[in-house]
Amino acid sequence: MTNPLMMNAVVVAALMLIIWISSIVWRNASIVDAFWGAGFVLISWTTYGIADLPQRSLLLPVLTTIWGVRLSIFLAWRNWGLPEDYRYRSMRDKHGSRFWLVSLLTVFVLQGIVMWIVSLPLQTSGRMAGGNTGLVVVGVLVW
Repeated sequence: MTNPLMMNAVVVAALMLIIWISSIVWRNASIVDAFWGAGFVLISWTTYGIADLPQRSLLLPVLTTIWGVRLSIFLAWRNWGLPEDYRYRSMRDKHGSRFWLVSLLTVFVLQGIVMWIVSLPLQTSGRMAGGNTGLVVVGVLVW
């Protein structure tokens, strides 16, 4: 069985690299915001796909997908047509021709690491595949 933690690290790194390259082409690092929720969706389905989980474990990626897609759509819609966020614009002005590297490290790599850490409960959910029904009900209610 493939290790979900390692596989998800690779998946997050690939996602952030693609988004970073797109931000360089479009000269807008703000696009990273719209992919925050989608990253969790990707992690959730990657974990489900490689962890050989029982069918009943499908609830977690489905709920994550509903939340993540809603968040990504909202952030993309909110930022559509707006100039680059002032924080990234300030970084771009400060670092000039080095912005491409600075943005890779301080925006995209950092957010990828945070995404991977925050998603650890999603990534380790297979260990609780048997699950406590009461805990599942509480989790769905909190969701």
